[in-house]
Amino acid sequence: MAQSALPFDGATATAAGQSDPAAVANVQPFDNTDTFSVYNKSSAVGVFVKIRTAPVADANPQISSVYIPPSSAMTLPLGDTSHRPPYGTGVGQTTIYYSTDAAGTTAEVAITYFNNLEL
Repeated sequence: MAQSALPFDGATATAAGQSDPAAVANVQPFDNTDTFSVYNKSSAVGVFVKIRTAPVADANPQISSVYIPPSSAMTLPLGDTSHRPPYGTGVGQTTIYYSTDAAGTTAEVAITYFNNLEL
């Protein structure tokens, strides 16, 4: 994937309920994205965040995902860009997936990708 020339980029996702496959954002991290922040816009349900490999046919497992409570945000590292594959949604590609903590209930998340401009 290409590098971003911006210090940060925004994206959104609709986190799927626990009875559905986890969802991805409409914009993927860039090669120079090293950190991302997720804001759970829902005031009623929590969101589980996990880096997974496509295809994904189930919700994010609650026991091994990062939990973001309702109306909360968290900043997470993606790691050194030279040691991770590019992010994407194709078969065998890795990206960030979002699920809620309730079956059949979705939640909107706002995502900010922080990009290292020194690469």
